[in-house]
Amino acid sequence: LQGLFNKAYKYGTKEEQKELEKLSKDFGSRIYVKDNSGKIMRKNPDVKAQSDALQDLMMNLQHFNPEVYKTLDSFSKDKTTTTFANVAFDSYKKFKDSAPVISIENPPIGAAFARGEDLKNIVEESRKKFVDLAVKKGISESEAKRQAEKLIGATWDVGHINMLRKHGFGNKELIKETETVAPFVKHVHLSDNFGFEHTELPMGMGNVPIKDIMGKLGEKGFKGKQIVEAISWWQHFSPGGK
Repeated sequence: LQGLFNKAYKYGTKEEQKELEKLSKDFGSRIYVKDNSGKIMRKNPDVKAQSDALQDLMMNLQHFNPEVYKTLDSFSKDKTTTTFANVAFDSYKKFKDSAPVISIENPPIGAAFARGEDLKNIVEESRKKFVDLAVKKGISESEAKRQAEKLIGATWDVGHINMLRKHGFGNKELIKETETVAPFVKHVHLSDNFGFEHTELPMGMGNVPIKDIMGKLGEKGFKGKQIVEAISWWQHFSPGGK
């Protein structure tokens, strides 16, 4: 029973832990007999009372279903967002309004968190954890949210998302991916490819719908940083691959 209780407490939510603490207190009050001074003297000599207390606790434990195991996706998301929140908050504590932006990039398709929805969820959860950290340190919730939105965002790599093509996706789906993450984008990485390999060609040499993607990032044009990543291709065109 002790082992089951400990497992339920260790892996339970905060609300479940509070409920378990109440059950533990109630159990203790029924198992131990106190003298007039309130000091615990010994276990209750009434065997039936002990048995009833044990049975009641066992029955109550049946209502708990702690998450002992997590999926790799939820585990990695939790660790990832905790890391980004900690980095952003530590940076904010040190540099205040001049703290650098933590801009989280979508990796090439095939790696973890490569889709628009993945990146959106990572940014939102990182911001939430940033706010929780800040509020605990005495910062107002409104200011914490303002700083979280300022300091944690996304870098949208148009070449990386274009690699969805090798799984049968087309322009329509690529634009939808961009629309999903657009409100969180602070930087854009510009390169081109044909959707199968991470070739980083200059824009216009592949089939990345760059104009349509940029249009979805803002009606008046994207105002964040736009960084050209057209590097590896040059070895095939320059003298001696230099």
